[in-house]
Amino acid sequence: MMPIYPKQVTYTVFAFISLTVIATLFIVIKKNVADPSPNTIKIGLLYAKTGDWAISQKSVHDAMAMAVEEINNDGGLLGKQIEIAAINNESDDRFYNTNVSELFNKENVVTLFCFVPKIIINHNRTKNESSDGLVFDLADYNAKERNTTTIKLGSSPNQLLYPGINYLFKNKNSLYTNYIILGTNDSYSLEANKLIKKYLSQKKVPYANIHPILLTPQKDNISEVIVNVKKIVSNGKTCILNTMKGNTNIVFFKEFTNQGLSSLNCPIMSFTISEDELMKMSAEFNIGHYFCRNYFQSVDAENNIRFVSDFKLYSAINELPDGIDRVTGEEISKIYNGVFLWKKAVELALTFEPNAVKAKLAGLVFNSPAGIIKINKRTLSLEKPAIVAESTIDGQMMVLWESKQLILPF
Repeated sequence: MMPIYPKQVTYTVFAFISLTVIATLFIVIKKNVADPSPNTIKIGLLYAKTGDWAISQKSVHDAMAMAVEEINNDGGLLGKQIEIAAINNESDDRFYNTNVSELFNKENVVTLFCFVPKIIINHNRTKNESSDGLVFDLADYNAKERNTTTIKLGSSPNQLLYPGINYLFKNKNSLYTNYIILGTNDSYSLEANKLIKKYLSQKKVPYANIHPILLTPQKDNISEVIVNVKKIVSNGKTCILNTMKGNTNIVFFKEFTNQGLSSLNCPIMSFTISEDELMKMSAEFNIGHYFCRNYFQSVDAENNIRFVSDFKLYSAINELPDGIDRVTGEEISKIYNGVFLWKKAVELALTFEPNAVKAKLAGLVFNSPAGIIKINKRTLSLEKPAIVAESTIDGQMMVLWESKQLILPF
């Protein structure tokens, strides 16, 4: 079971006791606020509200809206109130360029938060052809990318894949004979699985004991995959390294359990799942499996306990799904951090102009829910901690390991 910390109990009790009073206060304040001033500025969001990827991306809009509300309630930014212009890409990257163009050129957003497809190299320009629009990329990445317009909020392999594997080797290595590398047919998963295979070989795992398996986009080979997993498990203790994307995780974990497999005979280490995704997956299918991310709701930090309580309260007041029972997760924390990093840079630059803001972002430090993070000056990518956790019966995560220092992006 997840350990209970005194601080967490105190903050949680306070949050629940105060819910009715604070919720009433917020509603009264909202009713008495004057009509929005025309003196506003827009920020953009391109995400999957529907489709296969919505399991991870749908909640980013709510987290962004909470961050914007906090900023607006505190007086706005450079004298302006912030508005959100959002487009649902329906889990389809084919119209990425069109959507980006619409947000920059029609909605006139000053910055954009999105999951940049791996096939995209150059971003659309703003109406001012002499400068690029400022893009915050929420996606994890595998290559050493050098894009002067993009601030990478996602994780590189040495911030995500390698720490999870290292944890298994340090704490569980004697248990496993075979490693299954499980992925989906998308560019991130395919590239990540190649890196994992290479990393395992560097760890002296024989090639014969490394088993890449790919689920089709239609998930129609799930039964065949489970049969293969069972055969591998019968030949020695096996661990699965999972980079699957989206709803495929729901289908796989359910069938995995229904076919008699579990964390006891074949634990899964996942790199794309945190509490928000687990809420959409039945808890009984996930008990005892491992997860490596850069944030979990169960991180025992005062700043995180406050963040979790605020998000639950925000969800309840705005009548969002699950209300006070809402959980946070990696993507929720990531976009919240991104909005406040952008705000901090704008305040330093004293302008919304993309290049001036980007210059102030380099080297910027922020106290995020998971602890201190920093934008690396060389790569414009985040330096961040890595965390390994184990899922519990209530759909939460028990933290097993945290990096002691920020991990540099490669």
